[in-house]
Amino acid sequence: MLKHNQKFLSFNLNVVEEGLTLEIFPEQQSRLRSIEKTIAEEFNESPYQLFEGHTYEYEFQGNNKELYRLESKIKGIVITSNRHQYRGRLSPNIYVGKLQLQIVNTQTSKDFPLSLEVIATKFNKKEDKSYRENYRKMLEDITDKCTDLMMQVNTPVTQTIAIDYSADSRTIYQRFCFVKSFLDTTEFEEAILRIISNPSTLWKTKETSIKSSQIKRVDRSVTKQLISATNRIDCSDLKYLTEVGLNNIPSRIQSTTKVRSVDTTENRFIKHVLGVFLNFVEDCQSVFLVNNGFDFAHKEEFID
Repeated sequence: MLKHNQKFLSFNLNVVEEGLTLEIFPEQQSRLRSIEKTIAEEFNESPYQLFEGHTYEYEFQGNNKELYRLESKIKGIVITSNRHQYRGRLSPNIYVGKLQLQIVNTQTSKDFPLSLEVIATKFNKKEDKSYRENYRKMLEDITDKCTDLMMQVNTPVTQTIAIDYSADSRTIYQRFCFVKSFLDTTEFEEAILRIISNPSTLWKTKETSIKSSQIKRVDRSVTKQLISATNRIDCSDLKYLTEVGLNNIPSRIQSTTKVRSVDTTENRFIKHVLGVFLNFVEDCQSVFLVNNGFDFAHKEEFID
């Protein structure tokens, strides 16, 4: 999707509109870089990288560039030019990690995702060591220590924890991100498609009443009903029946058939889990809607 130049990043946006590009330039002493896609995948990063505390200029190029603008969920990251909405400044500030931006068509209101990586620089002079080792190790340590404070197993007391959707929305957003992190995966989508196309099934026996003339297969149960069932009709004019001693037969008999059913324990469990996910997201949505500081979180529910 992108090409890299020593002085700027040039994004080929033909998937958005034919001939449209986005260029990002570093300001003054600021820097940017791109890395090999294989290396980016190894470290779970975007190949196209900016640096924390640095600032950049951006501009769309193309015949219809006036229709497009760049947006961020967090105010202050993207500063659109007052004169031309197709250009402006990027300022990641102290935010570090994957930066999700949107390319918005102001005419159709359609938006397209754009992912960049903001690299931490303050932990080590070597950029990769600063971000991939020191910064991420710090996040892991914070997570481990904070979890341990609440959930210590070597104390004489235990803690009972319940979800409170009236509490701090930042905590709710963290839970929402955790659930969203695996609901948005290809593996989850493929698993759901496989369940839909090939669900757990079992065969159930179903008993129905049919006309005697509709009998296709004679077994012991059918034979018994032909001899002893009530509500009989005369068939003395049918030689093939009188030859076996049947001058009359019942007008209807009870027949059993095999019916395929998806009402299994496995499918009911999957339905329950998906219902829990749905209820959780709807509860998050209700909180995000009334919290003006989390408008971006409400929009995030509908991405992809």
